[in-house]
Amino acid sequence: MYLHPSAILLNSFSMTALMLVCGLAGASGLAADIAVVQGATLALFFAFSANARNVIFGDASHSAPHLLLRARLFLLFPLAAASFVLSCVIGSAEAGLAVVLIVRRSLEWIGEVYLSSYEMQDARRPAAVSIIWECLTFVGAILLMFAAGIGPDGALALWALAPLVTIFAGRLARSDEPVRLMDDLARLAPNLGSTTIIGITVYVFRLSTILVAGRVVAGDLFTAFALGGIIPTIYNNSIGPSLALREQRGGGTPKLSTRLALLAAALFVVGAAFTVFSVVFTRAGGMLGKDGPFWTAVGLSVSGGAIMILALNIRIRMIQAGRSLDVFGADAISNVLLVVCVPYFYYVLGPSSMEALYLFSAVLTVCFYWSAKRGTEAGTAYAGGTSWLLLFMAALVLFPLFFQLGSGIFRDSSLTFDTGRVLEKLPIPVSVLALSGILLLGRFSDARRSLTFFFFAALLLVIAALMVREQGSHLTRLVLMGQYVLPMLGLVLGEMFGKESREREFEKACLAVAIFIAPAQLLCSWAQGLVTLSPYLYAFSIYQHLQYVPLIMVIAYGVALGSLWKRGRKWRIAMVLLLPWMVIYSLASVSMVTVMGLTLSVIATLFVFKSSPVPRRIALGMLVLSLAAGTSYGLVAGMPVYEKMMSSRKTSAKTLSVGIDHSEKGNRISVTATPPQNIIDRMEQWRYYGKGVLSGAKRFLFGHATPPDRRLHPSAQNYYLDLVYNFGFLPFTPILLLLIYTARRVYHLRRPISLDPSIPALAVSAFVLFAVDNMLKVGLRQPYPGIFSFFVLGFLLARLDRSGFPGRLAV
Repeated sequence: MYLHPSAILLNSFSMTALMLVCGLAGASGLAADIAVVQGATLALFFAFSANARNVIFGDASHSAPHLLLRARLFLLFPLAAASFVLSCVIGSAEAGLAVVLIVRRSLEWIGEVYLSSYEMQDARRPAAVSIIWECLTFVGAILLMFAAGIGPDGALALWALAPLVTIFAGRLARSDEPVRLMDDLARLAPNLGSTTIIGITVYVFRLSTILVAGRVVAGDLFTAFALGGIIPTIYNNSIGPSLALREQRGGGTPKLSTRLALLAAALFVVGAAFTVFSVVFTRAGGMLGKDGPFWTAVGLSVSGGAIMILALNIRIRMIQAGRSLDVFGADAISNVLLVVCVPYFYYVLGPSSMEALYLFSAVLTVCFYWSAKRGTEAGTAYAGGTSWLLLFMAALVLFPLFFQLGSGIFRDSSLTFDTGRVLEKLPIPVSVLALSGILLLGRFSDARRSLTFFFFAALLLVIAALMVREQGSHLTRLVLMGQYVLPMLGLVLGEMFGKESREREFEKACLAVAIFIAPAQLLCSWAQGLVTLSPYLYAFSIYQHLQYVPLIMVIAYGVALGSLWKRGRKWRIAMVLLLPWMVIYSLASVSMVTVMGLTLSVIATLFVFKSSPVPRRIALGMLVLSLAAGTSYGLVAGMPVYEKMMSSRKTSAKTLSVGIDHSEKGNRISVTATPPQNIIDRMEQWRYYGKGVLSGAKRFLFGHATPPDRRLHPSAQNYYLDLVYNFGFLPFTPILLLLIYTARRVYHLRRPISLDPSIPALAVSAFVLFAVDNMLKVGLRQPYPGIFSFFVLGFLLARLDRSGFPGRLAV
């Protein structure tokens, strides 16, 4: 039973064993060189491994080994060359040793395909030959180095070639189907994306841990994490796939699952004991050469290893069952979130919280794998509960309630709130909590486009963050990366939500929140003697109450108007009564974008589309009502206090500069118009950031090492320009392609969607958010407007699939 897993274990972990032997034998320099080369080869070869063993075990046609072998032979030389550069040029390892170890890793990579195929065929002889040869060459290499005194280059040569014996000891299983390269590669794409994101984020995770905690502390943390991860790694790479294969063939028994559960429970108890020991008996821990925090990290990591085994058990079985896309989604989101959270662990929870990072990683991983498993097992039924839960989820995305880590619900009456760059003061929207809806829904296969976008956007942001290196810049860029990545999860949630929603839950939530927020904020503002919107609603305050929230409220009203008008008389009455409030609300926001957003949403629903749900005479009546409300409020807003406020905000119309030109033709009065100050300031920022983007090829592609001084240049006043300045044009390409794709989908489906006013309302909303508002502001990198905007776009994509043929963009 354990013959093939043992062969895989020796094939994959022989280099790790060599490093440990060298370290224990006192050859610390050699061990360090081996560690550098191993790290480089693991990062590259694992990133392109595509879950090979599980893919082979889940393929009944036996075509997967042939496809994987061709792909690996094609990638072998480029990956080996890149490994040499990382090992010798960047890692300063000895060149001869690096060549030998890279050859070994390359042959291991090919040998893994053969050993997995042997196990699929239940061919025992090649596995036995592999085990014998691996043991003999490994022992011989150790003796040659430390007994005979031969240099490592020569001593390790035969051991490095040992996987060749494995390759020639047997044959791949005969394929029942011809290998269709492009189709089969498309089938492997989710597995390739999964291993790629894991390989890269592991490197970034280690780098960010070093940056925030320092090399000495990070070294101890990595040692503790490695101790906790030994058994899960062995299980994932050797034993786990074999057990899943036996169960798939009917040879598995409940006893195996029981043993696995007992192993996980025992590990968790051992880890808890280590943790208690380190906390209670700190001096005893110090006597062993390591301080108490190290043993705390070991204990927490061992407990995390127990949880990780359960997570990997789910992962292995899902891949072998052909659910690679769901695994890809879980891997992409969980690993990116882990990287994003590292700096916040250190700065918010304190340095001691770093000891629990592996445990946190295990909990995050098992949650997403469990969610994916639950979502796929639910079939066509909703996996997260009733429509009431969807309604609550949508309300969380939209409701502008903020809380602070230091003081709970955000309540500040000042018109301009400054966090002072203190993280504890930063107002965090409850829409961040709504992202947990991804776990509740768990239908990652329904969000393949969103996951594709999220994967490439996060991947290119990580690459850009690492490509530009200046002293002390990496941590700043990693923290800034989190601000861009987190709102993008709203796209995944929006597409999942749109596929599950059947009762217009999002539109109902939009109307409910708009009915509450717009009148309440207006009444509170008037009670405080203001004719513009106040952030203070007594029970709570609204952060960015003029910049983003009013636009989102009027867009929510437009979405509800387009979708709910035909749903019943009560909805029509509610929207007619709310319209004057929304007109006044948009005027009180002192934002032309907000007024334009409301105007476009209402006109798109009332007049433009063929099946407009509103009769023309009612539409004209609503328009007259809107004009009357706007005119009345404009007269009230003409009071001196309003004019004073408008002047202070520098939002008045163009000012006139009058001068007298004395010339031979006589005196002539010239009148020139100058733009308002806010336009001048915005154009100055655009000019500064634009010059920065075009200041060099590397900066254009990967951005600047550090952001500008916020006192002089607080923002680019344009999300896309801000993104390109900080991270370059490459990370901008995924969102550009996504917007082009969405626009083309809307255009090609213009006839069917013209019969459903709810989709044009969503399309107009997405246009205002992405093509107008974020050309003038940076809302997509702010949690509240960013999550909502991406949610609307994902929801629109899901609704477009119901109106026509699904798009072809997939992982």
